[in-house]
This record gives sequence, C-alpha cells and structure tokens, in this order.
Amino acid sequence: MRPFRRHLLLCVLALAASLTYAGEPLQVRIGYLAYIPASGPLLSNVIPEPADAGLRGAELAIVDSNSTGRVLKHSYQLEATSADDSTSLLSAAKALHQQGVRLFVLNAPAASVRQLSQALPDSLLFNAGSADDELRHSACLANVLHSLPSRAMLTDALAQFLTVHQWQRWLLISGPTEDDQAYAAALKRAAKRFGHKIVAEKAWSFDNDQRRSAQAEMPLFTQTAEYDVVLVAD
Repeated sequence: MRPFRRHLLLCVLALAASLTYAGEPLQVRIGYLAYIPASGPLLSNVIPEPADAGLRGAELAIVDSNSTGRVLKHSYQLEATSADDSTSLLSAAKALHQQGVRLFVLNAPAASVRQLSQALPDSLLFNAGSADDELRHSACLANVLHSLPSRAMLTDALAQFLTVHQWQRWLLISGPTEDDQAYAAALKRAAKRFGHKIVAEKAWSFDNDQRRSAQAEMPLFTQTAEYDVVLVAD
C-alpha cells in the first residue's frame, strides 16, 4: 500500500473539516476514481501491483478519520469507482458529481486528469496517480492539487542518491511508450543538472517474450562503454 495515497485523503478530510465550525455536524462525501487499464505481460519473477492499489489506503484513511471524527460530529464517506478506459471513468465522475460530490481523488494518468478537471470545474481534484511534469508547470490546472512527486522530483532525488555513491556514468535503457520516453527525458534532465554522464542510450523495443531468455539476453544487451549504473525507463 502506498503511504502517499493515505496521506492524500487525510489532507482532503482536513480541508473539508476546516470549512465548518467546530462542533457542527459535518458530512463529507469523497469520490475515488481509478483508471485501471489492462496490464501487459510481466516477467515471471515480478509481483504485479494489486488491482486495488491505492483504494485500500483510501479506505483505511476513511476508517481512521471517522474514528476521530465522531468526537467532532464529522462523518466521511468514500465512494469508489474504477474503469478500464477514460470515457467510462468520466461518466462515473459525472454521475458522482450529479449526486453532489465535489471532492475527488484521482488515480489516473495525466490525460484523464486534464479531462476530469475540465469536466468538473467546480470540484477540487487531488492527483494521486500521475507524475506528469506538465501538470505542475505548463499545463497546471486551477482545480487540481498533487499528492505525489513529479517525474522531475523523482529523477532529481535519484540523481542525488547516485551522486552520493559517485555513480556518475549511466547506461540509459528506454521503452517505446510515451510514458517511457517522458521518464527518460526526466532522467536526462537530472543527469545534466547534477553533472552525471549518460555514456550510452539504448531502446528496449523487443516484442518477443523475454521471460525465459532475459538472463541470457540482458548481458549482451547491456554491453557498451564502461558505466556505473543501468537506469531503465520502461
């Protein structure tokens, strides 16, 4: 379970609580919207992320908040929904909005965050699923707050860690998707910012099943100029 998701919902509850006078009954409804696309094949030694990742943390936060909220006459209700496409997720969000929900936690990619922000202009949305840098800068949305670090923040932290260990020569392996390329770009930015050198960059575009041959393929694939660490954007 990811701690930031729980902390996010606690922030939502604290914000809602601040909107009423102490001692007055308060009922808060929070929508949890999760975009869960079909996952691709995994290597046999990788444990897949649970389908309800994030939701369990939100549910625990609701339980904790209601435990203490009883003293203040506060009641919190989580209304969760998930979808495997952005259109269905938008429909679910509009349905909750029509029922009066104005606080939403979004576990969704950047495109869905933008779409939901535009569709729910009078609601407060908490981005708990997208590390997209543009959402924090050039495409900043007025009704969206972010509860997790951006790609730039994550790669800056990684670069600082590698600086401490003096691992300054990087081999960068990038996948073919848009998200892969975005993370690779953030790594390149961090390398330049903290004085590291990318000695080689390779594209991971193999479309065959590597589960049985990965141990044999990887030593060959990573042969290049001398490096200290391999960074994978995939």
